[in-house]
Amino acid sequence: MSYTVGNAMFSSFIKHTRECCLVLDISSGSIGVGITTPTLTNDNDTDSLVWKHREYILGKNTELSQEEIVRRLNASILNTVMKLSSDGLKVLYEKYPKAQLVSMLVSLRAPWVISTSRRIHYKSDDKPFLIDQKLVKKLTNIGEEKVKQIIKSETKNLHEIIFKEIIHQAVQGYPVENVLHCKATSILIVQLTALAGQATVDTVTECHQKLFPSTELYINPLMYHLYKIVKKQNPPQFEAVIIDVNDTTSEIGFIRDGVLLRTNYISFGIHNLIQALAKTCSCTYDEAMAQISDSNSEPLSKRHPEQLKGIEKVQGEYTEELKLLFTESHDELTIPRSIYLHAEPKYTSYLKDIIKSASVSFSKTEHTVHNVINNELVRKNRARTDDYTLDLLANNWHETKVGHD
Repeated sequence: MSYTVGNAMFSSFIKHTRECCLVLDISSGSIGVGITTPTLTNDNDTDSLVWKHREYILGKNTELSQEEIVRRLNASILNTVMKLSSDGLKVLYEKYPKAQLVSMLVSLRAPWVISTSRRIHYKSDDKPFLIDQKLVKKLTNIGEEKVKQIIKSETKNLHEIIFKEIIHQAVQGYPVENVLHCKATSILIVQLTALAGQATVDTVTECHQKLFPSTELYINPLMYHLYKIVKKQNPPQFEAVIIDVNDTTSEIGFIRDGVLLRTNYISFGIHNLIQALAKTCSCTYDEAMAQISDSNSEPLSKRHPEQLKGIEKVQGEYTEELKLLFTESHDELTIPRSIYLHAEPKYTSYLKDIIKSASVSFSKTEHTVHNVINNELVRKNRARTDDYTLDLLANNWHETKVGHD
């Protein structure tokens, strides 16, 4: 395999303003691809991407088998990267003739990836020990093996480790940025590990080797990027839930004491919801999509009052699916009151109401649902509203590369 596991990409870039990154978002029903601008420091910059494109692989009114979805997914990955290689690079070099492609950042979303963190606690009852790289590596290897055993026992096709990152470190019970060279009797390391399907990883790797072999390839779970954004908006020991609603899945990630725990998902997303509404209201897919869009001026329930019970039934079924997701994913504690939603912008208002209903029904307490990308972050990062996920990846790359928030 020719890709870098972990987040080392953010410390290995040569810091020149001509550098660009290729970003690829692989969701459950679409592939988004873009090219970052060489710099994002000028107040006149209006976007984090010089070019972007998204291809959808699901039929509006047809049910596809999982095998057919995987086949379409792999073909679409190739098609979108080919389009990037031709159309995207043409736009890039016309605008920035001296631009240099240095990295290819790929994010995976459910069901193609699953993530979990593992706490590794090491202590001595005798005298303090020196924490060195050898000890840290030993502890992270132990955590990685435990994660592999847990995930492999519950999933049949997610066996390829694509990402492992230490997301929390503590010495003597106190959080620290760097544990190396400290003397202590107790050390705690929390490592996040993500596993993906071999076929998807092979397709991405093949595209990279054939079309962009000179760039460094990094494959990360999108939930990690969402976690980093939410973490920056909260105090260190915060608790929250992140929900990523994409085409055919809704993925959840629990955060306790500022640490992202294991993710989980259900096979029901915005595409399934639109299909169910179209069937219930005997209308087209596009009409049903307009029903849940923020720009909708006349809901289907008004144009089809006889279908109101059916519409409420569909929404109720999704609410129950989300309640099941909360039930299967939470620990012995109740779910945190702060919930962060990531979805296509035009659907967020509609989804917030359903998520709030599901959370209240589950926990019997009120919850606040925020957008992962808040208005201030959009203004600060100049993100466009037509594809938040690609902009999110691009801005994450830019911010960490130049070393500022």
